[in-house]
Amino acid sequence: DQLDGITGGLKYSHDLLKMLHVFFITVTWWNAIELMVLVLSTFRRRKGLYFWSLVLTNCLGVVPFSLGFLIQFFTKVNVAVCTAIVCVGWVFMVTGQSMVLYSRLHLVLRDKVVLRLVLYMIAVNFFLLHVPDIVVSWVGTFTETSKFIRAFNVMDKIQIVGFTVQEFIISALYIWEAIKLLRLRPDRQDRRIMYYLVGINAAMLVMDLILVSVQFANYFAIQSTLQGMFYSIKLKLEFAVLGKLVDVINHGCSRNGSLGYAMQLSSLDRIDEQPGVTATASSAMSSDPNVDDRRQGIMLSEGNIFVTKEFSAWVERRHH
Repeated sequence: DQLDGITGGLKYSHDLLKMLHVFFITVTWWNAIELMVLVLSTFRRRKGLYFWSLVLTNCLGVVPFSLGFLIQFFTKVNVAVCTAIVCVGWVFMVTGQSMVLYSRLHLVLRDKVVLRLVLYMIAVNFFLLHVPDIVVSWVGTFTETSKFIRAFNVMDKIQIVGFTVQEFIISALYIWEAIKLLRLRPDRQDRRIMYYLVGINAAMLVMDLILVSVQFANYFAIQSTLQGMFYSIKLKLEFAVLGKLVDVINHGCSRNGSLGYAMQLSSLDRIDEQPGVTATASSAMSSDPNVDDRRQGIMLSEGNIFVTKEFSAWVERRHH
């Protein structure tokens, strides 16, 4: 049955398929544990939108989402308990992932209007996609009628397409802005790093398309455990993106000669109209040690600090 697992345990007896579910969940938890170790050992100041969106998406999203399906598929625990765990994990995992994407979009996009529209999109989709799907899911759990199961199956397809489009928009904005920076940078090392960043975002989009394909093929159980694994992988890729962005900034600030471009960075931990961290790279960096410090590396705006708390942790970690 393609819709097997929606209202309870798995009905098929193929050991290979069950092992596949266990494999997906095991990889998910391994990635979650590894990511938490990396995050806690890297961020010395544990605050800010990026840090908390990453941590909450991992701990309250990915982990309970996969745990709920493990209990639902392989135990006789009441399905309502499993549904509650899955719903909590699903909300934190999916919307949390979008918040992670949004929090680092500030690094390459300066338009505050676009940034605010992206934030509004995330908030609106929360109510348009999460809430109806949860309601239908709970009604279907307690009634177990074919009518509500079909309704849940339709709503599940709508929400996964909606959230995929949302992540695609945020990632596309990031890739577009990154490519514009890439074209302005003459240094090969910087270009390789930017290609790497674009490749990571492309890989995450491919994973989203795979999830949509499996969902529309009506393989609910496979899609459920696969989704948790893919999101755990995407979070680790997000962490890698942050490291590469720091490489770009460090490399651009440390080399001599002209940068040939200007880039403004906004804070990762502020989402209001006045970002707490902004900086512009100097377009005429000099190798002369006697040149005024304001012309070396980063031009700081009045009263602001260039490096965010998160970046401070990375820079200190790489320099020691």
